[in-house]
Amino acid sequence: QVIFPRTKSMQRALHITMGLSILQQITGSEAAILFTPMILRGAGVTSTSTQLLWALPVGVAKLLGELISVPLLDRVGRRPLLIAGGFMQFICLLGLTVAFIQRWHWQYLILIISGFMLSFEIGAPIAWLMPSEVYNSGSRGRAQSISVTVNRIVSGLLLVSFPVILELVGPPLVFGTFAALALFSVVWYHLVIPETAGLSLEEITTLLREESFGHLSEASQFAAGIRSYSVGSRLNRAPRMFMSMSRPRGYGTLQWAAANESKHKGEGNVALPVQPRRTHSDPTIPGTPTTHGGRRRF
Repeated sequence: QVIFPRTKSMQRALHITMGLSILQQITGSEAAILFTPMILRGAGVTSTSTQLLWALPVGVAKLLGELISVPLLDRVGRRPLLIAGGFMQFICLLGLTVAFIQRWHWQYLILIISGFMLSFEIGAPIAWLMPSEVYNSGSRGRAQSISVTVNRIVSGLLLVSFPVILELVGPPLVFGTFAALALFSVVWYHLVIPETAGLSLEEITTLLREESFGHLSEASQFAAGIRSYSVGSRLNRAPRMFMSMSRPRGYGTLQWAAANESKHKGEGNVALPVQPRRTHSDPTIPGTPTTHGGRRRF
């Protein structure tokens, strides 16, 4: 059911899981932090002690990115963090490419690489988190195993090939390619990843069944607490939460979201089916109140 899914929601869950696992590593984050001394040597730093010393701020930036990302996962949402982190990676990798072409001082390279690692960690935890949100408990363990395997294979291939490719084609072309892949990841996040923060598994499954993959219906976006807006606007503000009316008992989130959405557009309230109110005591009907000593008990 995980590798060869039959339902639409499972197919899209596999697409999301595999895409996040690959795109997390394909921008060269682990190569950048592990081969920082080699990158500095390519920039003209010949002292080994200097190379190793200035690799330390890169690791500190990576830790700082994790400390920033984790508290924002539920407050801002998964999707905005992925898009913002991917776009910041693109900017840093583009700056790294220009720095090698223009032969900037190596200390600027350290600053850019540190910014790259910080931006990478802003969205990196979501690649490990989202597979557990889009799969049910029966498939979750297998899906997580496949996700981790693919992630480690891509990482290993990059780490093995990075030094060879860096020597063959040079840093500008390598980091320019990584920048293009980072830009591709931003587009992919925008088109494919739904917002899952605060949603139950049933609601996430409903989102994954949408006809247009990545362009959710307005009712579904409303239920997820998001509005459709451009990539640029997502980078500048957190998602607007406007589920202002309390949901009546007995109605699903998507059904109540459609009513709120119509009211927000000025179309008036949507008439929802009235739930029958149980005012009598009938012990033959499960869930109806019974009276004991003047109290209503269920």
